Amino acid sequence: MSDMTAKRLLQEADFIGRYTQYYRRQLTQAMQKMSPETQGVHCIRMCMEALDMMHCTKQTLVDALAQSTPAKQQ
Repeated sequence: MSDMTAKRLLQEADFIGRYTQYYRRQLTQAMQKMSPETQGVHCIRMCMEALDMMHCTKQTLVDALAQSTPAKQQ
């Protein structure tokens, strides 16, 4: 793996860590505010945004790993 690829993977890992911490705080606050009487629309939206970001982040990692792996010879 090249230094540039390793650096990119470390940057992605750092981003994932910061993203995860942020959304965990936000979701915890939203869940604490929810009561049985509320519909929790705000919390549902945050969950959907978090899932979308997880898929985006996973694709970025897959792309970075694919670039770091030599192409198969046919």
